[in-house]
Amino acid sequence: MDPFFIRREDAHLNYESYIKELMKSGDTTIFGALEDKKLIGFIVAKLCYYPPIYLQEKYGSIDVIMVTSSYRRMGIGSILLERAFDWFNSRGLLRVELNVVKENQEAYSFYLKHGFKDYMHKLFLEIK
Repeated sequence: MDPFFIRREDAHLNYESYIKELMKSGDTTIFGALEDKKLIGFIVAKLCYYPPIYLQEKYGSIDVIMVTSSYRRMGIGSILLERAFDWFNSRGLLRVELNVVKENQEAYSFYLKHGFKDYMHKLFLEIK
């Protein structure tokens, strides 16, 4: 959806390493959805921190949520999100944040349906 995020040929190998590193962290959890031992969806949820100038410096972050296209609109994403919310609640977090590409209307609508609200614009500039 954005040419900046064109995947490398070895993306699957690098992502596997990235996920393995995240799994070692106590500040990250990963929930998966399986059907017949096949992964059909997953969510990566992280505990993050703002600088210690705010009363609430801890917050939850959804790094990624993915559901295989043929399994979308079946409630799997909602269940994964609910599991992440439970994990955030167990850590006393009051806020969850995420990024969504503005062209990804399917994801944007999904998050709005689950109560997320716009609060910040993320800007970029390509420098030459």
